[in-house]
Amino acid sequence: MGHNADKEVSRVRIYMDTIRFIQQFKMGYGDYTRERHEWLNHYTAEEIAQEIQMLRDSNEASSTEPRVPAREGPHPVAEM
Repeated sequence: MGHNADKEVSRVRIYMDTIRFIQQFKMGYGDYTRERHEWLNHYTAEEIAQEIQMLRDSNEASSTEPRVPAREGPHPVAEM
């Protein structure tokens, strides 16, 4: 391919990549804040912390890679 053809292919590829990127960010629907409160208010901070710890324990048991240790002490949300 000639130099001009290479430039054209590059330009088209950048254009297509830009379109693909923009398409990832479509306008959503609903009210995220209200919906979040609807499902999150069913759990206490302690229940959420316990669920996170269970997931960490589960992942730790199935992974051989080192991980960042869990924070010691009460969960910051529970202190509020």
